[in-house]
Amino acid sequence: MKYRRLRLCLAAAWAVALCVPAPAVAEDVVRFVNTGLREGLANASVSSMVQDAAGFVWIGTQGGLHRWDGRSFTLYENEPFDSTTLPHNLIQTMYMDDDGFTIWIGTYGGLTKFDTRTGEFSSWRHDSNDRASLANDVVVAVARDGLGRLWVGTLSGLDRLTEDGKGFIHYPVAPGQSGALAVGVIRSLYRDTSGELWVGSSGGGLYRYLPDTDSFKAYRANPDDTHALQSDYVFSIQEDERGDLWFGQWFFGVSKLDRKTGLFVNYPLEDGRVYFVNTKIPGSVFAGTWGGGLFELDRTTGETRRYRSNTDRQWSLPHDTIYSMLVDASGNAWIGTNGGGFSLLVRESDD
Repeated sequence: MKYRRLRLCLAAAWAVALCVPAPAVAEDVVRFVNTGLREGLANASVSSMVQDAAGFVWIGTQGGLHRWDGRSFTLYENEPFDSTTLPHNLIQTMYMDDDGFTIWIGTYGGLTKFDTRTGEFSSWRHDSNDRASLANDVVVAVARDGLGRLWVGTLSGLDRLTEDGKGFIHYPVAPGQSGALAVGVIRSLYRDTSGELWVGSSGGGLYRYLPDTDSFKAYRANPDDTHALQSDYVFSIQEDERGDLWFGQWFFGVSKLDRKTGLFVNYPLEDGRVYFVNTKIPGSVFAGTWGGGLFELDRTTGETRRYRSNTDRQWSLPHDTIYSMLVDASGNAWIGTNGGGFSLLVRESDD
């Protein structure tokens, strides 16, 4: 097990996190408590965050994997020529498995399974001489379907891990063919509460997996239809507590799929470079953009509020490229940026 411990003094910030009030109205004051290199983070680009069943927060960066206990970091890095360590320090995505202790990590050097209890890594990589190997070493999305099977989205297509864990089933790209994927760049994977698997692509739209036929139902963008998807670049998918699905779309903003009507409700944003959506704060949908800051959409009114970095204000976001977001078990919202570390969102009510 290869790791090193980093110095951090965040007792004050963690104490704030434990008593953050629930989100209130849009007029409330929102502040950001920032954690970056100065506080001990090894890399300031936070691409993904998950929380395990023991309460530890795991932070994926472009410089390795961090475990955070609220006071200090433990860093796990790639060790050259050691296949039992993190396969690449540049982490793209993380998926917490159903057991609450296993993290599937997508890196620029393949897929790895990490046991948070033992610190052990098991990895899969692309091998040009092995057709059953991972399609591409850049892994962008990971999720399980309703049958418990593991799916992996890469820059060269969609893979499914075989039951024995030794290889992958590849889903071919066939533009224009019914039931097939139109492009190979897979940006997002999501299993909803009914067990259905959704696939977001870069340029090919949205897909719902049909297990009975091992095929996909496509939802393509149609800007002329106000009830259709508005962009074929679906970078993020999440479900809210009512069962509606939300999609972050590059070149547009945010859309909701009303599960009762089957129609999309669309919310264009002032900056349409949406990298992720997060629906875990009741009443709100957050959208992080690539350089345009963080947006908060009020689900009831449809109004949006925008948060930007501001070098003249102490409590602003540290960076306008918003990479990731985690709402922890206590309801606290943590915002990961690409260059400014991560931030705790603190909402101060006037009540």
